[in-house]
Amino acid sequence: MATAGLQYNRLRLNQEVPWNLGSKTVEIYSNMFVLSGAAPLPDLATAEATALDLWEPIRQLSMGGNQLIGWSYYAPNSHAATWVKTYPASTHVADGSAYTGAPTQLQQREVCILCEGPTDKNSRGKQVYLRKFIHSVPSDTSGNSHATLAATDPLLKWKNGSGPNLLVPIDTDSGQQASTWLIKTHLYTRQFRKGKKRKPVVKTEYVPVPLPIP
Repeated sequence: MATAGLQYNRLRLNQEVPWNLGSKTVEIYSNMFVLSGAAPLPDLATAEATALDLWEPIRQLSMGGNQLIGWSYYAPNSHAATWVKTYPASTHVADGSAYTGAPTQLQQREVCILCEGPTDKNSRGKQVYLRKFIHSVPSDTSGNSHATLAATDPLLKWKNGSGPNLLVPIDTDSGQQASTWLIKTHLYTRQFRKGKKRKPVVKTEYVPVPLPIP
């Protein structure tokens, strides 16, 4: 895996959504969280509690068959997963419980909500953000993010901490957490996987051949 954020705790949530592409009926995608805390989590139970808390905002904001099928925990300075756990189908299913009323307009699978949290400015004075994309989401009649319940904050676990150690997502470079988390109004499109690479075009240079002198 990439070395960015290697010195921190990391948790990868693996999710499955219904899919319809030829004979393929499901698509699996992941959300990687780089988390606060330089000390490794003590046991599998703590890692699982943290993973399920990180899943909470996704569970509430997603729907339409999106489900958590497993997670992988990476201790600080480890390239290999320390603990891995998988779940049977329908164990942790997203329910869209964060929304006002019962949303009926479900978007295509690659349409997603962008959750964004500002951290600090980089050396060039540009604002740095933590970003997470959530798939299988509904929209309002204008094609924007559906309204969430005023009495609940679906991003609470990312703001206040997940698991017994209250770990929060942080920036891989600076180690800073977001000052807050917000749901962007407009929906985005983010492909689950990259398309096929195009074959490189080989350019040939025209070299004029001099005609023989009569």
